[in-house]
Amino acid sequence: MKLIHKILSLPLLLLALAFTTACERDYDMPPLNEPSFQLPADAETITIAELRTKYAAATSSAPVTITDSLFLKARISGDDRSGNIYKQVYVQDETGGISFLVDQSSVYTDYAAGQEVYIDLKGLCISVYGNEQQIGHPDGYLYRTPYEDFEEHVHKNGWPDENQLAVKDFSNISRLSDDTQGNKFTLVRLTGVHFAEGGKETFAETDGYGTHELSDQYGNTIDVRTSNYADFAAETLPVGTGNVIAILGRYNGNWQLTLRSIDDVYGFDGTAPDDSDDNDDDDSEGTVIFYETMGSTTVTKDDSGYWPYLSNFTAWASGMTFTDVNSTLSARAVNGQNNIWFPASKANDLSITGFSTAGYSSLTLTYELAANLYNDTGEQDAAAMTGTFNGQAFATPSQVLLGSNGDNNKFYTFTVELPVSAASASSELHFTTSATANTTGLRLANIKLVGK
Repeated sequence: MKLIHKILSLPLLLLALAFTTACERDYDMPPLNEPSFQLPADAETITIAELRTKYAAATSSAPVTITDSLFLKARISGDDRSGNIYKQVYVQDETGGISFLVDQSSVYTDYAAGQEVYIDLKGLCISVYGNEQQIGHPDGYLYRTPYEDFEEHVHKNGWPDENQLAVKDFSNISRLSDDTQGNKFTLVRLTGVHFAEGGKETFAETDGYGTHELSDQYGNTIDVRTSNYADFAAETLPVGTGNVIAILGRYNGNWQLTLRSIDDVYGFDGTAPDDSDDNDDDDSEGTVIFYETMGSTTVTKDDSGYWPYLSNFTAWASGMTFTDVNSTLSARAVNGQNNIWFPASKANDLSITGFSTAGYSSLTLTYELAANLYNDTGEQDAAAMTGTFNGQAFATPSQVLLGSNGDNNKFYTFTVELPVSAASASSELHFTTSATANTTGLRLANIKLVGK
């Protein structure tokens, strides 16, 4: 009987197990509550730029405790997930970035990059390390904020979204420091750069920080600093030209980059750049103040079949400000070469601003010119391109370009020594053509200014 009872009970047991399994399969996890924070009605907000100014009196030996009821709305731009950022997070808003010290590891599990936060600043402090301000706690070790205090002061709003992080693009390293406060401790992307020791060294040795030069196409360099605790420290520096996203930091006046992860180093083509390139910033040439190539993408006509007016062109490589004074110029490409078109029989004027020439003992300007010669009988003297440097005139050396010599839209390089007496911290360069001298139309390309 016992045996028969067990046999009859077996289907019921299997049925119960099947029912239980089905219930578990259909079970839905309760939805996670998205974090949100509402500022108090009487809350006073402050930006990172305003915070730096308000507490500028802080020093390395005397931090300033924040006693006002202030809230900072920002987004976490750099966390500690890779191990290259240690006991701090970086936050940034539209006015700049700053480091926030926290006495805890693996903070990224709660406060990841892309997380929008409201920071209740009252009771925290502004301290100084390496001559740079940082947010911390007045009673913490090295002013690091105890984690329980960090959680009380930092309020999450929404889910982390790295797509909301602003990243500024640069192809010229020398332009990084132009807006010191606005760029400092923010995310930047450097395009068309290479590691001098690519394929030869690792990001960091096993016993300390690794420091390696990153160079742009103009010969400018910046240090990339990597901790030996970073999970990518033992990886070899990439070979060739590519892109790097990093936190732009500064220590005792020296600019440096901090990588968040190896994923921020990408697109390297594996071809080592030619170190003998004319754009290298070596002692024989001098310092490249700016070099304008009009970007790496060939200019194309718009949907209506017209070349873009210069005022609508945005792919400048050097970061200078280009102004079409008389509204006559356009951006074009011929034989794959981007250029600025100076139409024939018009008074054309291109202004270039946003650079300093102060302190140099010599200034050398080079540029390329081509004439739009329609037939074998066409001719144009390159000297039709004239200009001024801070109000003082310069002239293109005379060279008659002839259609019969195959000079139609063929670019030639010209070199001009600019007057050092006119050098200024706020400099302006003009390229001009008169309606009478420019009879065929001229193309201007690859403008480079070098100082010694």
